Amino acid sequence: MNYITPKQAWDLNAFHWVNEKKLPGFGKLLESWLNVHRNFCAGAAPEHPWAYAERPQIGLLSNAAILLGGIALEEWCAEKKSDTSKVYSGRNDLWLRLSPHSNERDYQIESKHARLDLRKNAIDLESIITEALRWARVDSGRLGKKNGKPVGIAFLTLRFESEDAEALENKTRDLCYYIQAQDRQNNQLDAMAAIWLGVEDFLLCRSERNRIAKEQNTNGWPSDEVGLILLASCAQ
Repeated sequence: MNYITPKQAWDLNAFHWVNEKKLPGFGKLLESWLNVHRNFCAGAAPEHPWAYAERPQIGLLSNAAILLGGIALEEWCAEKKSDTSKVYSGRNDLWLRLSPHSNERDYQIESKHARLDLRKNAIDLESIITEALRWARVDSGRLGKKNGKPVGIAFLTLRFESEDAEALENKTRDLCYYIQAQDRQNNQLDAMAAIWLGVEDFLLCRSERNRIAKEQNTNGWPSDEVGLILLASCAQ
């Protein structure tokens, strides 16, 4: 792993929204999750936590719960139902008991991951977003309720390969607004969070990766991942 000279603060845009009636404790969980991402950037840039696929994202979310005094178990035992409604023993991606501990704050999570190319407009990306969340909901809908509330989560990595970095901010915000606007019609989301690099730090990371690639005499190591969106939906 390679590092940029440590910075005290990265230019990171972030927000989160939670329906606490449906997901008690998720507000603080997502605040902690955003801080996990901030700490990662401060300690490991030009690597970014959003560059990774589904499995590491579950790990980062479990870290966020533990830092709040909660309990997190990845790949934990779960009761599941098959397509024919047959009950069997399986595993969920993540089991959480949020602090303060109570049965109302127990969650079973199934997740999916997708990558979004920000060069495309939000309408063109809608099918990818919808499919990722749909399959997360389908998988979490197969979980029984006795070990906690089933929740489907879609992790959406934001990528930007264009050289027109000045367009990055507007494209990211437009996509977030579009997802929220669509949900006002579909009413499936119970939580949403997003974090992404500001333009200057995005360019800094891209420049640093190119420098490292040149020093290592490799073909290049473009820094195209700029952030992550998390979408959560109760399946039952």
